[in-house]
Amino acid sequence: MSHPCSPRNRAGFTLVELVTIIVLVTILSVFALSRLLGPSQFATFAARDALVAELRRLQQGALAGQSCTLSVTPTQFSLTGPCAGEDPYALQRASLSLAGSTTFNVTMDGLGRPSGACAGGCDIAVVGESPQTVRIESEGYVHGL
Repeated sequence: MSHPCSPRNRAGFTLVELVTIIVLVTILSVFALSRLLGPSQFATFAARDALVAELRRLQQGALAGQSCTLSVTPTQFSLTGPCAGEDPYALQRASLSLAGSTTFNVTMDGLGRPSGACAGGCDIAVVGESPQTVRIESEGYVHGL
């Protein structure tokens, strides 16, 4: 009778061993990716994600009947009006542009659709080492490309 842990009965890895390896590889890849991207590429992605979050907050305010505006300058962007929150988001190593302009305002109507400069939808370029785009669809869907 052979022992259950003999080399002939072990064919492969246990589930615990596989999960441990997957977790370790994931942790290492996150650190490696941040080193490969560098701070300027990370800044572009962070600016895009922050812009999408602020645009969605603007949209929620508009749906709640508040008159809010997203104001963008070459150095920062922020919500103004009743939706205004924390400090403005400072643009470092990235800039925003709408139809070539780096200073613009975005508003939304009571149904959460873009109005003003973005009426009918628009693309906001996040310019940096790794260019990104934030699209506001005509029906109000906000997403990064």
